[in-house]
Amino acid sequence: MSLLTHVLPKAHAKSGDLHALALAAVYGVKPPMMAQILGVSRQALLKTPTSQRLQPKLRQLEQLFIRTKNLTGSELNARIWLKAGHPDFAGKAPIEYLQEENFEPVEDLV
Repeated sequence: MSLLTHVLPKAHAKSGDLHALALAAVYGVKPPMMAQILGVSRQALLKTPTSQRLQPKLRQLEQLFIRTKNLTGSELNARIWLKAGHPDFAGKAPIEYLQEENFEPVEDLV
């Protein structure tokens, strides 16, 4: 068993901090959408993707993705699940809730 099963190493910078653009790639979203999810401007995200201010939300997103991946069986399946309309959300995709900075319904479902 690896000591890193609770993290996504590819979503981290060499400093060990989460890197917003790397996590965007894991989620399969472009930087503008990740900026929207994080509640920051695209410029701010591009300028300081490892900002200490972003770390709590990035950790929350990392953990959500890990749980989704574990439940769906793969990173690809997790991305599909996040972007597909869901019956528990009246056809709305979970990623849409994240874009609205409304993580709770998605976290509750996962």
